[in-house]
This record gives sequence, C-alpha cells and structure tokens, in this order.
Amino acid sequence: RRTSAPVVETAEMLQIALGCMELEIQALPDSQKHAYNKGLNSSSKYIHDPEFRLGFIRAEVYDPKKAAVRFCKWLELLVEFYGDFALTRRLYYSDLKKEELELMKEGAYQLLPSRDRIGRRVLTLTGSWDVKKYNVACRTRLCMYYATVVAEDIMT
Repeated sequence: RRTSAPVVETAEMLQIALGCMELEIQALPDSQKHAYNKGLNSSSKYIHDPEFRLGFIRAEVYDPKKAAVRFCKWLELLVEFYGDFALTRRLYYSDLKKEELELMKEGAYQLLPSRDRIGRRVLTLTGSWDVKKYNVACRTRLCMYYATVVAEDIMT
C-alpha cells in the first residue's frame, strides 16, 4: 500500500532493509535472477552498492520482497539492452549509441532543469518521433539512461 507520509530513515533501518532485501534476492528462483548471478560471477561491486539498492527499496516503500523483484528485473533489462558491462557500473552518456543521441537531441525526451514541488527531477516525453527511425530498443535504452540519471540524483 502506497502512503504519502514521509518515512524517517535511520542508518539502522536502512541496514535492516538492505539485509532483508538480500535475503529476498537469495530466495528468488534462479530463473528470475540470471543477470544478478552473472554480476556475482563477475565480482561486480556495483550490484552490491548500498546506494544503488536503496533506490529499489525506497521505490517499493521498504517492502524487501518487492524491492528484490524490482532490482532483479532491472538487472535483466540492463543486460538485455546494454550488455553484461552494465552490471559492473552505472550507465554513462558515452554508452548511448548514435541513434539514441540523435533521439535525445530531437527533444522527444527531456529532463527538465526545474524540479517538482517536492524536489524531484521531471522527465517528460514530448512531441513525437519517427517510429521507423527510432525503434523500441533505441527508445528503451534512452529511457533507461534517463531513469538512471534521475534515480542517482541526490535530491530525487
């Protein structure tokens, strides 16, 4: 259940949430965590980064089971659209392909310079784009890049 009441985070609460999320990840069937297991095999520090994981915990309002599922689904998408390297570090602007940079320049997706009333970054989808020129994979990769940028914004 979503709530609009702010949660007061403590260091202890966050450590407990991270520990519970890890237990929930371990409880997931291997079929739901192929990418996670790849990250483990590559000794990736990124997938264990507490700040990275806390984003999933907060997105699921501190429900560790839902956070674990969301986290593993995101890792699957990263591998599908960017490749195994995306399990080892955050996405960079330089990871975008030529067509994604062209789509970005067209302005169909815009990360506004101002924030909403409570300080979150605002990503808008405006206008239209040529579906034949920019396929679903291109649009998805760009959206994933923007989602990463927004999620890592300390104010968001």
